[in-house]
Amino acid sequence: MTQEEKDELLHALTEYQALKNTSVHATNSAAAHDVQLTLEHVFKILDGLALHTRIYVCLFATCSHVYDSSQPFWYGTDNIMDFWEDVMDLEPDEIVCKMEQWVCMHGKSEETSCSGH
Repeated sequence: MTQEEKDELLHALTEYQALKNTSVHATNSAAAHDVQLTLEHVFKILDGLALHTRIYVCLFATCSHVYDSSQPFWYGTDNIMDFWEDVMDLEPDEIVCKMEQWVCMHGKSEETSCSGH
């Protein structure tokens, strides 16, 4: 292969990856699956970061529209979720439920409305 052919292939690959990262999924179940796989990867990174740096991390996530099959969830390293219960007097499940309600009420587009649990 010539250098020009290699450069063309590299450019095509870069464009494909950019499109894949910003494109809409064909189905909501595909999007939910992508969410699950990506977050599992993020959890591993956060666990490693917490182990090596001794930081605490918490993460809350919820759906963004009525057809989103992703479930609201929370994640925390070590015992950080005890903070929400002990100091803020809130259960993590309550936080994600309220977060989902907030997104449904204050979403940035008309398409942003959730099913409500």
